[in-house]
Amino acid sequence: MNGTRRFAIYAAAAAQFAAVAARMFLLPLQARAVGLSAGEIGLVVAAATLAAAALSLPAGALADRLGSRTVLAGATAAGVLSQLATSWVSQLDLLLPLQLVGGACTSAVMATLMAELTRVTPTSGLGRGLGWLTFSNQAGYLAGPAAAGVALTWLSTRQDLAVSALLWLLVLPAAVLCGPGRPGPGGRLRLAEALAVLARQPALVPLTLSMIAAALLWGTLEGYLPLVGRESMGLSGAAIGFLIAAQALVNGASRLPAGRLVDGGRHRTRLALLCILAYAAAVAAVPRLPAAAAAALVVLSVALIATAFVALATSFARLAPPELRSTTMALYVALLFVGLAAGPAVFGLWIDASGFAGGFGACAAVASALALGAAALRPGRALLPGPAAAGPSRRPAPADAEGRAAHKEIEVE
Repeated sequence: MNGTRRFAIYAAAAAQFAAVAARMFLLPLQARAVGLSAGEIGLVVAAATLAAAALSLPAGALADRLGSRTVLAGATAAGVLSQLATSWVSQLDLLLPLQLVGGACTSAVMATLMAELTRVTPTSGLGRGLGWLTFSNQAGYLAGPAAAGVALTWLSTRQDLAVSALLWLLVLPAAVLCGPGRPGPGGRLRLAEALAVLARQPALVPLTLSMIAAALLWGTLEGYLPLVGRESMGLSGAAIGFLIAAQALVNGASRLPAGRLVDGGRHRTRLALLCILAYAAAVAAVPRLPAAAAAALVVLSVALIATAFVALATSFARLAPPELRSTTMALYVALLFVGLAAGPAVFGLWIDASGFAGGFGACAAVASALALGAAALRPGRALLPGPAAAGPSRRPAPADAEGRAAHKEIEVE
């Protein structure tokens, strides 16, 4: 049964990412067609990312309180309706709230699927499970825009947006297969109380610093990769598209060996930090290299950041007791979106002042400093609080396998 649930989770992740990526591809085209300016289109696109970052934690806490099935079903319904409505709306004041809803649904489904996967995957195979999940994400991220682009041969942009919204419905089988989600004592905590439980974990601060460092690097490079390809490498538009596609393929393919590598070693956080530092060096080098070498580095080095993300996701999953797993994975998702949004915004100032070499170098320096700070703070072990420690009543922990596991010393590194 757990194997069926895992397959449904992977399929749901791919479908959701395909729907979101198709929306990201089609929405600027539709917005331009109805007369929105470039600045207004940028605001509309950014609204979804900001909502995903801001509302991820509340959505995760809601999943811990109400259960994964309820949150997945609700977020799926809202995701479908918001994307259908987006296909027929042309006013900025209506597109913005719809994008906020879409971003919130994206982070809610993403965090809940990750949390549910950790509940149905053996601890010894958690890295591989998360590797397959992130591989599914990347597969959907590639397939969604590709299918939407082909569909434009027969459909208008509005119709294409509406049809791609139906991909959200493929999340429902995973919602049906999830347990009813009656939370334990820890799962009834309010968000602030749940975060207080997580804050007692010594590994939380170094994991947070590591996650921000990785997301800053990834967001900055990806945000400016088309411009770097054109202005620094001198590539044509077709060559830039090929570069991005090649990078995406390596990114997705590397998630599976990354998961096996994470499961095979004990020092997950140390592995993530080494990958982050190596990737920071690669990001700093890209604008300084000849075009061929820079393109090869962009494609090959993505395996480093992919491994870092799988290792960090596994460590976050082991940070909390089962009844707070959705909140914990929502924190992972929130940090990811914050870094992805902050990187291009902050280091774009350096790029304006001193070019891509200066901006990417500053990003690499900040990310390396964060990673080294995380290494200095990294604890050897973190003791997970059981349900008794999670609530004020101090009731005895359940006697099942998950309850016993919550009291074991888990090596987060």
